Amino acid sequence: MWTLQELIEETWEQVGKPSDIAPLDLDGNFDINLDGSQQIKRWLNWGLRHICTWKFPTGELVRFSTLYERIRFVARPYTVEVADYDTTSKIITLTEDLPSWLRGSHLVTKASGRWQELAPLNGAELQVIAPKGTVPTGEIEIYKREWYFVNESAPGADYNIPVDPVKKVDSVQRITDLQYGREVVRGARTDYWPLSSKQQGPPMAFTDIGGGVQFDRIPLKDAWYLLEYYGLPQDMEEPEDYPPIPAQFHEAVMLHAVWFGLRRQQEWSGAYSTKRDLQELMQTRRKQFEASWDLSEGFLRIEE
Repeated sequence: MWTLQELIEETWEQVGKPSDIAPLDLDGNFDINLDGSQQIKRWLNWGLRHICTWKFPTGELVRFSTLYERIRFVARPYTVEVADYDTTSKIITLTEDLPSWLRGSHLVTKASGRWQELAPLNGAELQVIAPKGTVPTGEIEIYKREWYFVNESAPGADYNIPVDPVKKVDSVQRITDLQYGREVVRGARTDYWPLSSKQQGPPMAFTDIGGGVQFDRIPLKDAWYLLEYYGLPQDMEEPEDYPPIPAQFHEAVMLHAVWFGLRRQQEWSGAYSTKRDLQELMQTRRKQFEASWDLSEGFLRIEE
């Protein structure tokens, strides 16, 4: 197992010990706070993320078991108070501004048993689209079909998927409806779910959207879901930190940093050779772990 200090020192040696990125002080001692150490550390963290999402020429993606995470979230409607409704413009005015985190979602509410589609305007105003039947008045509940990954301390975290930090999320692997005990499957790329659809019930499928997920229908009130995702590793910061992946892949992280460093110095021949070494190493590690690979849906899951 290689620590961050060992990775930095080895990377520096592999790129030829250039003085402008030296990780050693004038006495020859390692110092994580030196500019050179910080630069190489950035290369190593970039390399770590790349190795954790490595794609082989045959199309399979690497997935390390240590980076799988689970989180629960709830489909909680947001409650607001209607102050006024203009029958001419079909605009609802709320008693307070609509939160900014809610403005990027498709919003609906229910009045007299019928769904009404809402479009956020400025401040506390909502446009009722093609109103039908009774217009919502008094206290209303606003529902949505999109859930975004947000920091646990961010506004609206209780109405989205709280993950801290957000940058850890690489890809959603599975969603389970905890109320019905069944999987909400990932929709096909060709599936189309009109935002104007106002069907409510247990979601049957989901799709990935920028920074979150979208269900195929409006979930039931306060329904809970379990989301499993593949996360990106936390950056290494301290000298004793090490990559949170099997030790057999630590060398690959270092080689990726070396490749980046050689390109920085415009040593194209050395960079090309290092890249080939990295590719060969990953193929070698693949064969070593072949018996423990879980090949499913194009993923190669490596158990530590």
